[in-house]
Amino acid sequence: MFCLKCGSDNLEDAKFCRTCGEPLTEKTDVDYVPVFKPLSESDNASVEPAAESAQQPEAAMPRQTAAVNMPLTAVVLPKKKSAKKLLIILTSVLLVLAILCAAGFLLRNQIIKKVMPEQYLQMSLARSAAQSQKGAGQLLDLSQYATGAVKHEFSFEQDSGDDDFSAYGTFMYDAASEKALLNVSIGSYGSNYADNILYISKDQIALSIPSDITDTDFLTVDPATFNDEWTEKGYDDLSKLPDVQEIINTFFGKTEDGKTVSVSDTKDDFMKFLKDDAEFATDGTVTEEIGGVDRKLDVMTYTISKNDADKRYQDFLSKIEDKLSEASDMYASSSSMQVSYIFDELKSLEFKSDIKVAFYIDQDGYIRRVEIDKVKVEADGSTAKISMVIDLWSKDGTDYTSSEISVDTGSGKETLGIETEFSYKDGVYTYSVDMEPTGEGSDSDSEVTFDLEWDTKDKKGENFSAVIAEDSSYSSSEMSLTGNLVEDKSKISLSDATIEITNGSDTAFSADVTYSLSKIDASEITVDTSDSTPILSYKPFEDYMDMVLSYNYDY
Repeated sequence: MFCLKCGSDNLEDAKFCRTCGEPLTEKTDVDYVPVFKPLSESDNASVEPAAESAQQPEAAMPRQTAAVNMPLTAVVLPKKKSAKKLLIILTSVLLVLAILCAAGFLLRNQIIKKVMPEQYLQMSLARSAAQSQKGAGQLLDLSQYATGAVKHEFSFEQDSGDDDFSAYGTFMYDAASEKALLNVSIGSYGSNYADNILYISKDQIALSIPSDITDTDFLTVDPATFNDEWTEKGYDDLSKLPDVQEIINTFFGKTEDGKTVSVSDTKDDFMKFLKDDAEFATDGTVTEEIGGVDRKLDVMTYTISKNDADKRYQDFLSKIEDKLSEASDMYASSSSMQVSYIFDELKSLEFKSDIKVAFYIDQDGYIRRVEIDKVKVEADGSTAKISMVIDLWSKDGTDYTSSEISVDTGSGKETLGIETEFSYKDGVYTYSVDMEPTGEGSDSDSEVTFDLEWDTKDKKGENFSAVIAEDSSYSSSEMSLTGNLVEDKSKISLSDATIEITNGSDTAFSADVTYSLSKIDASEITVDTSDSTPILSYKPFEDYMDMVLSYNYDY
């Protein structure tokens, strides 16, 4: 250790300089190498290299005292060793962090699966649903038409001699502004009924039938007051109408408080029900053959109690029954009785065992199998066990599903098998479904198939076909749609298309059709109702209703 005052070399652990007695610093940020420089030398004299001074033996260096008149100059050099050591440490730390981050990313599914298995299952369900929607959504991207105003344009023409029929028109719709407009013209048996208009909004419903209503352009309804006015006129005795305002809300996908209802909301409600009310469990790891390949699968389950299953089933049926009953009340009490009878039969079904839903998840976090095994149900004193298995996999760019639904009554077992394939290769979409029942008492030789093919590269020729066929030992039938289907950024169109229905080898029905879906501005959805009459004040309508009431028909 060198003295900063006189430059003398001292032992490394010395506290004071052995020459001048100056206190020595144990650690410094720089190394000092002394170089002797006599006073008589000029100021620009060269300094001896540090390496050469360092090589001088200690005995050769003259001991200096306080009286020596040859002062020493200490040359300060950077401490390169400490900087290099710090750089190595920082590099090592960064490298370790990078390795940990990479490992965490690669093993994130495994970490979540171990620490939060239920969240892992929820993620797997969402991931698998997104993959399925991506494949199906590629067929036609309808998402861009889910919001904003759209226009459907259509035509239908059947030419079969005296029974010719045609219809063409447009239907414009915008859920955001709650407006819709249908304009359709119909031709039948040589007569034409052109420009029939139905306008629907949250504030007004307007109907125009120019061929039959000539003394006013539109008959109108105020949704907010129509039900009360109908009741005041005594028409409830003839037919009690459902709430018109509620029908309009449903038509535009709104709830009673004006909120928008979507399919995702229903899905989210079901997932929330599973998370809040069903019992979650992990059930180990198994190896199962799916799609001809042995796969290592993690099994996770949700168990729904029979009481909760019954409650949700009955609530679901009640909601549907209420809607259908309201609609049937518009026509006849007998229809309402038929609806009630059907739903009484459905409501007689009760769950007699818990429902255990097992999800089989592969090592990439995708659902590969969903299984519900032997759920016991009872209806009208009869019992049965229902099971379902759905396998999902991909191979060579094609997505497959294989489903089997079985009902075991104890005296026999009925099974429905459903196979699907979906692919997109070289610009060609193909989709197929095959349904076949098997089991005791079933029509085991009956088969229903659906096949679709669309060549997106062909923009002008017949590039699209969809065929539904039913085949059995005693009959066969087929319905097909062929034509030119084109999709661009703002429009989907089907042109030069034909619908055909055949029974065996005979053509039972044939019609030419066109269709297009495009985006529009919501301002286009409007009608001029300056010449209009409220329908309940329209004299011909009042006369008709009075006549019906006078006969006391039971509608």
